[in-house]
Amino acid sequence: MKRILIVDEERISVSGTVFKIETNIPDVQVLSVKTCSDAIEMVDKGNISLIVLDMMIPRGAMIVPKERIDYRYGIDLLIEWRVKRKINIPIVCYTIINSDNKLVELVEENDAYFLCKLAEGSENRLVDIIKSKLGYDGSKL
Repeated sequence: MKRILIVDEERISVSGTVFKIETNIPDVQVLSVKTCSDAIEMVDKGNISLIVLDMMIPRGAMIVPKERIDYRYGIDLLIEWRVKRKINIPIVCYTIINSDNKLVELVEENDAYFLCKLAEGSENRLVDIIKSKLGYDGSKL
């Protein structure tokens, strides 16, 4: 069974995403956490197949650069996983942010996929991306 970790503090968003994934992808277990530090702990425990990461999440106990002035701690978490910890789990950055080219560039530079929650059909696109990244037959990307 594949395990998908959703990192997002918005309960309604998480509920909808979990429902969409579980009803469209067989044999998955969907877990969720609300902060960066909880996400680090969950991934460190192992056996996570894919991460769906919001960009605007609480940092929890995670230490971030002092110059950080916004709440886009998701990018810090992505960099923590890719650069510092060398974690190679597929990551989809699924966020409401849609007009920040620098953020999209940072996501792509760190081998992750960027998808805006506000885009038409984004939930179906998310399911397609997850299927593709997890190697399900017949998925479209």
